[in-house]
Amino acid sequence: RNFGIQNVKDSDIGVEINTSFVKTWPSYDTTGTEAPKGGGDWALKFKVAPLKGAKVRGGVAKTLSVVVHVCTLGKKAFISEPKTDVGTGNTPLATLTGSNPSTGRFAVSVFGRGEGKERVSVSYFGGKHKREQMEQADDMLKNVYRYAMQNDPMAQTLRLPNEMHDADRANAVFIQVVIPVGGEVD
Repeated sequence: RNFGIQNVKDSDIGVEINTSFVKTWPSYDTTGTEAPKGGGDWALKFKVAPLKGAKVRGGVAKTLSVVVHVCTLGKKAFISEPKTDVGTGNTPLATLTGSNPSTGRFAVSVFGRGEGKERVSVSYFGGKHKREQMEQADDMLKNVYRYAMQNDPMAQTLRLPNEMHDADRANAVFIQVVIPVGGEVD
C-alpha cells in the first residue's frame, strides 16, 4: 500500500482532522519483478478545520497537537538533533536527519501554515533508547511529558522540552507539532 487518507470529525473538541500519507519507493521496478530498494520516502499531511455545526461546551479547540515518533534500529543507526526555525514559505519549521543500515540516510522535515496570528509550532525530545522502549512509544511519551511538567509546572499546555539526550548516540526522537485550527502541516 502506498497511500492513505483519514477524515476524523471530533465533535468533543469541535474540529475536523484530515490526515493523508503517501509513500514513494526509490528505484521502483514497475514490472513488479524486483523488490523496492531502500525504505522509501513518506509524506504526511495534517489539516485541522473547525467542525461545522459543532456545539462544544467551552468553545472549539484553538490548537491540536500531533506527535510523530521517529526511531532507528541497529548498531550504526542514529538520529541528529532536530534543527528548528520559524519556517516561512518553503523553509521547514524543523528538520532532523538520520541513518539506518537497512534504509540508508533519511530526513524528516515539517512544513506548516497557520491562519491569522496563530502559527504552527514544533518541539522535540530524543535520545538513546533500548529497542523494547521504542516498541512501547506511548509509555515513553507519557514519561517525557511528566518530565516536561516537572521542569515547567506552570505550563498551560503540554509541550516537549526541546532536548536531545545522548545526542551522539541518539536513535529515537518525538516531534510534537502544534497546529492551530485552520492550519496545515506537511
